[in-house]
Amino acid sequence: MVLGAASPVSRSPQICRKTFPADTVPSVDRIDPTGMFEDAWNPTPQEIRSWAHATAYAPDQDWELAVSDYPALLVELVDDPTAEPYTRLFLLRALYSPDLTGLRE
Repeated sequence: MVLGAASPVSRSPQICRKTFPADTVPSVDRIDPTGMFEDAWNPTPQEIRSWAHATAYAPDQDWELAVSDYPALLVELVDDPTAEPYTRLFLLRALYSPDLTGLRE
């Protein structure tokens, strides 16, 4: 082997995925949340509860800003073992979002 020459490196393919509770990855066929909310940017607590138990992604980008008006509900749903793992993780991140400074005051 010549000094300075690149040696062949055997690399196995890496699978990039997020780790969810119980090490489960949400299925790709999530239902479209359109229609679950009368107004997705002003959800009611009941609509948020229904969404938390459905297999749907967040209805819009930055939706954690819309649910931030209900911090007690977010804590309740994060602690609810019957809620979807994706939803629990989403709501937990919403609680810790730096954009939600009103929750920290």
